[in-house]
Amino acid sequence: MRIAIRQWCFGLLMLVALAVAGCAAGAGNAPGGTPDAAGKGGFAPSFSVSGAVGKPSTFDLAALQALPSTQQITSSGVYTGVSLWTLLESASGGIKPGSGRNPLIAMYAVATGSDGYRTVLSIGEIDSALSGKMVLVAYSVDGKPLDRNGMARLVVTSDAKATRSVSNLTSIEVFALPPAR
Repeated sequence: MRIAIRQWCFGLLMLVALAVAGCAAGAGNAPGGTPDAAGKGGFAPSFSVSGAVGKPSTFDLAALQALPSTQQITSSGVYTGVSLWTLLESASGGIKPGSGRNPLIAMYAVATGSDGYRTVLSIGEIDSALSGKMVLVAYSVDGKPLDRNGMARLVVTSDAKATRSVSNLTSIEVFALPPAR
């Protein structure tokens, strides 16, 4: 019963996060996250990290490669990059959670590509201490640059399909849900 309640609460949290992210979409995209007039993105040479982080930052290929790297095998190749958790915790000055019980569980990140494609990830999903899963900000696949997929690609390695992967990554925004009333 307790597990079912936790699963229901997590599902509700994800729905709220998606709804909030959808509302934020109407307010505009982060710099570089707006598709061109034809609706197609282009090569993104860098991406920004902003929102509920200690230090908003911009990363180009050299900055990303300077961080501790890891490799992950997926059905489409061997990706090399930086874990999203490491990127947020180390390079961006840490995640700034709100207050309350388990504040990281009430947070989420929105990753956007140059074509406007977005995905939402719960911070609990990317914290390897909580989920044991790997979300990677990749800069190469099979030892080669990503080329048309931009300088960086968000890869959710635990997903059966790559629907939450974001090519030509332009921004990662971290949000905290408002406190419960």
